[in-house]
Amino acid sequence: MTLAKYYAKNKRVHWMVGRGYHNTQEIMGRKVRFHHGDGLRYQGGVGGISIPVNKAIAQWDKVQVVDFDIFGHWHTFLPHYPKWVSCGSLMGYSEFSVEIKAEFQ
Repeated sequence: MTLAKYYAKNKRVHWMVGRGYHNTQEIMGRKVRFHHGDGLRYQGGVGGISIPVNKAIAQWDKVQVVDFDIFGHWHTFLPHYPKWVSCGSLMGYSEFSVEIKAEFQ
């Protein structure tokens, strides 16, 4: 069973399938930008993903300013409030986590 079928009769659940890289939603009066995170370029620098993420968000905000960004891809939970959060992996620690040398979270 798919999630769409499971929640088909739940009026509180609405599916937004975007056509581009970003999906933007207003939540409690704040604009939130959702994206996978694979568009963020990081080459292993000592500052982690924070500097490349901040630069990318600054560029994206020139086109559409939002209050908060939420993304995954990096398999690391990193809250960088008040501007963004990198979500960890839903599947938990795996062989991929070992390969990319991610911390157990």
